[in-house]
Amino acid sequence: MSPDLRIGLTIGLMGGFTTFSTFGWDTVRMLEEGEWTKASLYVGERVWRTHCHDAGDARGRRPVRPL
Repeated sequence: MSPDLRIGLTIGLMGGFTTFSTFGWDTVRMLEEGEWTKASLYVGERVWRTHCHDAGDARGRRPVRPL
């Protein structure tokens, strides 16, 4: 396995899993503690941020019109 592939898998792929599991853990903990508003805002913020990222990415991929 090349060093670049190993780094990509360990940092990129595994980092994504840990980020998602931390998000899920935090959300479940808030719900179990009865912090429904805080958990809802936390999930809503994540959905909004993902939407904005995807919209910006799509906008950046549009061809540029010449002047």
